[in-house]
Amino acid sequence: MQRNLVRRNPAIDAGDIAKSLAAREPYKKVNLPGHGTLWTDTPEGDDSFPPAIASYAPKDGWLLYTGRDGSVGIIVGSPEDVQNWMLAVDENLARHPLAVEEPWREAKHGGADHVASAIEAARTVFAKFGQPLRQVKVAVSTDHMAPSHPMGVDGISLVNVHQPAKARFIADRKGTQEVVVPRPAKVGAHEASHVGFGLRNDAAHYVIEVLKARQTAEKPYLSTYHAFMGHAEGAAEAGAFYTLLPDLLREVAPEVHDAVAWWFGDGPDPRQRANPHRYRK
Repeated sequence: MQRNLVRRNPAIDAGDIAKSLAAREPYKKVNLPGHGTLWTDTPEGDDSFPPAIASYAPKDGWLLYTGRDGSVGIIVGSPEDVQNWMLAVDENLARHPLAVEEPWREAKHGGADHVASAIEAARTVFAKFGQPLRQVKVAVSTDHMAPSHPMGVDGISLVNVHQPAKARFIADRKGTQEVVVPRPAKVGAHEASHVGFGLRNDAAHYVIEVLKARQTAEKPYLSTYHAFMGHAEGAAEAGAFYTLLPDLLREVAPEVHDAVAWWFGDGPDPRQRANPHRYRK
């Protein structure tokens, strides 16, 4: 490996990352002071391929990387492979810079009504679990795909909910029609529903079972996001659907409605019903 390979870091050579070049073997644990236990990975790993990387730097002889999703790991491989990986990361970051995120401010960004609707939808779901919404972080990001997420069991982080975007759920039993809902409210209810996984775990997993049963029966997904992201996200979609349009959810997916009603503390345990997944077509 040549010296000064990487302009961004400005001088990384073989001696700086000798352990990464010697290890070669992925999926091994490494204890790094200040980072705890990390896993080694190859330059082609799911978390370590160049477009997924936000930064990298030498650390105690290892080449440490941080992903755009916040993941942290260690790259190992031959000098040629590691050199090519660093250069590919540099090139990708030049083409696709990291998103810039800042706190939402009404005077600068506007959309106060949309932000308020997202927070109110989240607060509604939190109340279903007897949990006050104590923390709300609202941010604006240049990455339009930047995710919102829960913060523990008493808060949520909402990103780009100041914008008047739309979201969609199915609107009939065949999934051929859709209903439009305000995205900010949907995001607030969706992320708050994720908190319910930890607060009422059995009921949340039952919602997932119901969604799996619907898929087996070739019934439609609740939304495009559910179809792409799987049933765990689908359960949060179900929570949002139930919060925003409970009557429509009861009509188009009654078994999902009843499962969420139990999860949210609004109805009885549907598992006590004979053949709980069997509903009229």
